[in-house]
Amino acid sequence: MKRGLGIVLSLVVFSALLSFAAPSTVIGKPALATITGSVKDNEGKPLSGALVSLIKDGANGEIKYTRTGSDGRFAAKILPGRYAIRAIADGFNAVAFAAVEVRASQELVYRFNLEPIGSGKTLPEQRRDREDVRWILRSAQTR
Repeated sequence: MKRGLGIVLSLVVFSALLSFAAPSTVIGKPALATITGSVKDNEGKPLSGALVSLIKDGANGEIKYTRTGSDGRFAAKILPGRYAIRAIADGFNAVAFAAVEVRASQELVYRFNLEPIGSGKTLPEQRRDREDVRWILRSAQTR
């Protein structure tokens, strides 16, 4: 009977040590981070169906993407690393946060405020030489 009690006690101590020893890993796997937030227009109205992309540094494309709900909110779970986070919606210019460092078990909150296309507040729209024939021709060629 003493031996059975000793084994149970050893298991309890071992599980307690595991819970304190490595909170960022679960049996060799890194804990996921959570990125949440919202996407709104320039008037503060939520944008439903906006695409939020997560691009890991060194990757050739999106690692993960999610869409906003009717309230403009999104959530995604990802592995730790360095990411670019981008939001875009129909009729709006994309907004991105570059070089976001994500750590295990971390929860990050990002709020995107998108400007409508043609509002005059984006960098290409603010260029003084925007109406120059060279830029108009280049723009037409890339379409």
